[in-house]
Amino acid sequence: MIVTQLTRLLSVPPGDLVYHLVVLFAIEAVLLMAVGEGRRSGWPGGALRLTLAASGALVLRGAQAMVALLSIAGVVNSAWVTPPLERFAAVASLGLLAWAFLPLVDDYAQAGLVLVVVNLIGSVILYAFLAPPWYRSVQSTGAFYNATPADLIWSVWAAALATLSIIAGLLRRRAQWALLVTAFSLFLLGYLLHLIYAEPQTHVAGWVRLAELCAYPLLAGLMFLRAVEHEEAARAAAPAPAMASMPWAAIEVCQRVAEATNVKVALQRAGMAISNLVGTDVLAIGLLSESSDTVELAAVCRTRSEARSGPAFDIASQSPVHSAISRQRTLLVTADQEMQHATLAALVGGTSGPLWIQPLVHQRETMGVLIAGLPARRLASGWNESETQMLDGLCDVLASALSVERRAAALTHQIEELKQRPVESPPVPVEPKRPGAQPAPAAPPFLTPLPASTFKRTPTGELLRSARPTETTRPAPAKLPSEGPTTRALQPPSERTLRVRVKVDRDSPLKSARAMMVLTQAKRMGRLIACQPVEADLRSGGFEDEFTVTFATVSTPETVQDTLTSIRDVKSVQVQVE
Repeated sequence: MIVTQLTRLLSVPPGDLVYHLVVLFAIEAVLLMAVGEGRRSGWPGGALRLTLAASGALVLRGAQAMVALLSIAGVVNSAWVTPPLERFAAVASLGLLAWAFLPLVDDYAQAGLVLVVVNLIGSVILYAFLAPPWYRSVQSTGAFYNATPADLIWSVWAAALATLSIIAGLLRRRAQWALLVTAFSLFLLGYLLHLIYAEPQTHVAGWVRLAELCAYPLLAGLMFLRAVEHEEAARAAAPAPAMASMPWAAIEVCQRVAEATNVKVALQRAGMAISNLVGTDVLAIGLLSESSDTVELAAVCRTRSEARSGPAFDIASQSPVHSAISRQRTLLVTADQEMQHATLAALVGGTSGPLWIQPLVHQRETMGVLIAGLPARRLASGWNESETQMLDGLCDVLASALSVERRAAALTHQIEELKQRPVESPPVPVEPKRPGAQPAPAAPPFLTPLPASTFKRTPTGELLRSARPTETTRPAPAKLPSEGPTTRALQPPSERTLRVRVKVDRDSPLKSARAMMVLTQAKRMGRLIACQPVEADLRSGGFEDEFTVTFATVSTPETVQDTLTSIRDVKSVQVQVE
């Protein structure tokens, strides 16, 4: 059997040396990472326990190494001293590892300390009670340690410790609990196999060594994952970055959507900029149709791949998107919502992390939706506050740019329609017809109408022409009635200079970004004249909560005030005509 041969190889040189080195290096790795965690976090209870436990296990392994060196020097016989010492070190180390790694100890710190002390004292007493008889027996008879009563006692004790540790790990399932339970299960499996299939003609517990050779590196890997989690948690707890380090490049890319000739390409560039900034696994930007019943994915951005367009889908088929758009609120879809998460993840290209759905809203009008996926490696920590604030601010900039682009596209379409419409002649005015009047027959072109005074009515009803000759004349042309007021040429509205004083929320984490959005809107509405503080100070956050913008525009003061007040975190806008 291959496993049996492997356990025998771990009992003789050089296999035993490989076993001792691997276990020793794994314990040293745990110790170094525990010390690093303690120094970063100020030595909380968990880091201190890990450091003490790893130090204790290292001392026990060091004692075995010292016995081996003394045996080489001929001072002691390692075959006599090592077997009970190795069993004692294994049981004591198992108790230390359970005390350091089990999450249940965090909830019951005093009880855990009592148990580890009892285990250490008990193992020392048992070693002092069982080791001397073994030394005398091996010197006189040359017996082997495996399958002796002392070996059975140590193995049963260790198996009981491993079983209790597995139960405790299952009761408190926290981060990486599966790895922890697996490691202690390997310890338990090794001792059970040693109790059942121990090699009687040797001192070495080969099955136990094989289990430790697998379990100790697993605990070192578990410690590495914990160190990564603590590092990400420390980053999440760090304060938001200064306004001077705000992602202005990403903001400018999002603003260019307003003046882009190809909106999809511009959105794909903006999506890549946002994705790289907040570290998403996948990011999609969808445009809402005019009927508000479908969404077209204009940009789908994935890590280490080019951005592309995506399909269009019915909003009713994606309830999370429908809920976020209808309520105009951010929504998070986790992996626990299996059906909703699976269909939406497949739509944007696939992801295992939670999906962040944020509608792109400007002035209470929904332009589209942004869907961002959190990478699986960050499931434990999630996005920190700084990243969510940046994502929220960039969505505002993107929604504002899409609103400007939509209005510009609509205006351009109207202008094109007016250019293609044919010019019609004004209708000829017609005198209104009196009620009951019959239309007059048209006179032949060769007859000249005569005035009414040239005819007389005789008593007999005959019409006689007057004997006196009359002058034939044409009546004067009738004066046309006035279709309304006289039409005058439309003059373009004249520019006026407006001095706008804006006050933003002082506690806003994106105060500088809101100021730049105000300045951008002012530039779009007119011609910038002055800004106090200057634009560079607004960009770097070098102002309290107020600033003044002076610009020339054809817009009315009411329009300017409504436009700037709609920007988030803007508390007041005062417009004064210069």
